[in-house]
Amino acid sequence: MFGGISSTLPLSYSDELWSYRRTDNSSSWALMPPGSSAIDRPTPRVGSALCAVGHFIYVYGGASFAANAHADLYRFDTAQRQWLLQLPPGTAPGALAYHAMSCVGGTVYLSGGEDASGTLRSSTYALLDAGNPAERLYVFGGADALGSRNDVVSLDLSSLIWSYPAAAGTLPTPRWGTLGAKLNEKLYVYGGLSTSSQLLGDMWSMSRQCHGRVHLRASRATFASGEGVYGPNARCEWLIAPTAPDRQVRLFFSAFGLEDGADYVRVYDGTEASRPLLAAFTGQGLPQSLVSSNGSLLVVMTTDGSTQDVGFRASYSSECAEGFRPSFTNPTTDDTCYPCSPGAHAASECLCYVGFHSPGGLGTGCVACPNGAECPGGASEAIVHVGFCRYNATHTKPCCEPDQCRGGTDAVCPTDVGAAGADECVEFLILTFGVNTFIIVCAVVLGAALCMGLLTYYFGRRAGIAYGLRDYMRQLHLSSVGPKLGSEIHAYTSNFEMQTQAPSNRRRGFEVLERITEEPAGRQRSHGRSTQFRA
Repeated sequence: MFGGISSTLPLSYSDELWSYRRTDNSSSWALMPPGSSAIDRPTPRVGSALCAVGHFIYVYGGASFAANAHADLYRFDTAQRQWLLQLPPGTAPGALAYHAMSCVGGTVYLSGGEDASGTLRSSTYALLDAGNPAERLYVFGGADALGSRNDVVSLDLSSLIWSYPAAAGTLPTPRWGTLGAKLNEKLYVYGGLSTSSQLLGDMWSMSRQCHGRVHLRASRATFASGEGVYGPNARCEWLIAPTAPDRQVRLFFSAFGLEDGADYVRVYDGTEASRPLLAAFTGQGLPQSLVSSNGSLLVVMTTDGSTQDVGFRASYSSECAEGFRPSFTNPTTDDTCYPCSPGAHAASECLCYVGFHSPGGLGTGCVACPNGAECPGGASEAIVHVGFCRYNATHTKPCCEPDQCRGGTDAVCPTDVGAAGADECVEFLILTFGVNTFIIVCAVVLGAALCMGLLTYYFGRRAGIAYGLRDYMRQLHLSSVGPKLGSEIHAYTSNFEMQTQAPSNRRRGFEVLERITEEPAGRQRSHGRSTQFRA
């Protein structure tokens, strides 16, 4: 034991190091005088923590008149009676006081404590690694925001899972700033400060095998039957009873191994074994999970005097009971369960009856099903019908264009689709009409331009054919066809333009053209022997 504060006035801090020796028949305290100078040894302080690795004793942190918390690590050689500064001030994990410290194998562990600003810490650090660590780290008591504690928690160093071992007999009074050590199969706790800040000088021991009852008040935790093989003829109890009455407890098993048919774990729905038995487990199979009907569960393990096994490990979580929900603003820090809104009935989240829905599917409450939707209940959102869309978390609107709203759970109203009241639909239709009018005008203009182009092309082509045919006939008139045929064709072609200008003569013009083209062909056939064409 190192340092501390005097119990008499004037108050003063100590830098003394004491050892405790225990045998089967006696026990004694002895002061270990240091051989170092004052520069090499830690300053007088209170709230430091120490542990032993071989013949070395390590001391970390603490508070003094000069500082609310220190951040130095010292080592004391019990063979040479010498102090040595291992870590200078300012090295991680920083200044701490009233923390827990344990040497497991060759590793020094720090947990919890209070920093220089008075803030409670919950982190765990490993400072030195001088060998293979043992299986488990233990922390007793301490103080939190609710006051001093007297429970024992254990850290499995292979899985890094905290658990609550069952403590034997009468528990020490709640305290903080204690010293602890492990010897053989027992844990020893000395001194500390009580809830009223009274200095304590008592020593307690605890077996690492489960025995007696442990009261678990946290909203969730892990607990186990002990370290290694459990003991014979044991009866261990874990009362899971969170402080909030509007909760229910869900229990899970992660490891299980008991002598089949002889050793049992029984779970009762309440605080005593007289309450209804939910289940009894034995053997090697992993048990099923269980849920209490109220805010507490009692887990009882009983063993006989024959074969022992590894025991069990279990975890629980405290959930809001039926009709209540957890906090949605501070779910990690606020353990309060709040009543569900009307239309809800279930635990953990507000599950809705048929005809109600949970906005956003968050289970925060239940509201009546909106028009244009169906609500199957539970934690689901409203299922919006086709032709409707959702414009906020609790209301829907009919769509001006029903085929643009497919419905479903994600039927959010699009920004370009009219929805809801007649005025909105009128505005939507006006906008739609304006767009359609613009499209129609563009189509008419393009169509007119296309028609003009086609007409120009058609009449231009007709005029070109007429003039080309006239020139051809004139050349034919000068050929060997004969002056009579040439004069006839010339007469027809000379009047072609005049005959085709008036709309009433258009058909006649085509007839004349046909006659012109037929008669020479007929004459060619009748005078074929005397007519020759040459290139």
